[in-house]
Amino acid sequence: MEILQLTFHCSATTDLALGGWQAGNWLRGALGQSMLRMTCATVARTETPSASHVETCPACRILAQESAGGKYRAYAIVPPLNMQQKVLPPGTPFAVGIRLYGSGIDFLPYFVTAFHEVGQQGLGPQRGQFRLDSITADNPFTAERELVLAPNDTVVHSPTNMTVFADSMQVTEQWLATLQTTKSTLMRVSFLTPTRLTVAGKLAKLPDFGVLAGRLLDRIEGVHAQWGDTKVAVSIAELRQYADRVRILEWDGHWQEVTSHSSRTRRKTYISGFVGQALYQSYDWDKLLPWLVWGEAFQVGKDVVKGNGVYQVKLEK
Repeated sequence: MEILQLTFHCSATTDLALGGWQAGNWLRGALGQSMLRMTCATVARTETPSASHVETCPACRILAQESAGGKYRAYAIVPPLNMQQKVLPPGTPFAVGIRLYGSGIDFLPYFVTAFHEVGQQGLGPQRGQFRLDSITADNPFTAERELVLAPNDTVVHSPTNMTVFADSMQVTEQWLATLQTTKSTLMRVSFLTPTRLTVAGKLAKLPDFGVLAGRLLDRIEGVHAQWGDTKVAVSIAELRQYADRVRILEWDGHWQEVTSHSSRTRRKTYISGFVGQALYQSYDWDKLLPWLVWGEAFQVGKDVVKGNGVYQVKLEK
């Protein structure tokens, strides 16, 4: 399956409050409302759209995954990371990532148009405005970057710089070779945005690797099945057995409370999760690491469309 990893490079044009941990949630809400206004005849809906409506409405197909025949949406948001300023003054640059999966890559024009409109209409409670400066297609595994929308241009070019499993395997193989040389058994995972995992219907407040791997494998397999053209050729049950044997040696993090407000249901929900760094030990990284690395492009846990579950793997030498 191909993944298109886009970076929307923006600049604030007024004072802009991105909302800290709320940034992904605000962006998702604003982009979704923009898409609905542009294309949906039932934009003021209060109920989940029907399957027949979703088949003819691209905005609802993007936003309402349950009606699209599965549980996974075709995209995930990577909010601005490490933004220390509560309010960005005019001229301050920032970047937002959008990941499109498989056939969801066809939705690119809707995200580009919605970004332009949200920037003009304003984002967040103070309706801060911003300008879309450029768009790049990035492959973090190969470090390749392709210009999709150039500065001061209005033409969006069809991207060709897709991310595939073979790209992540290049990184994995290099790391496995290093582990074999150094005899190391350690790997560090940084959870950059709140990561919300559940097990047996309960929240996991710590990054237990078995739970993490279970939710990650579920997501990779589900996204491949729903939006891709291939199945994951691996024994999920066998991988979970290896994952359950991984030990967590260090945890430097905390539980971050975050709330989300739905304009459709008019209810407040929690999208809280843990953030920080975990050090894991395993003697089976040759089995697990390919999926842990590939999973970076998917994010993990609940509310990835609101910016949750962004993580990075690092070889601990």
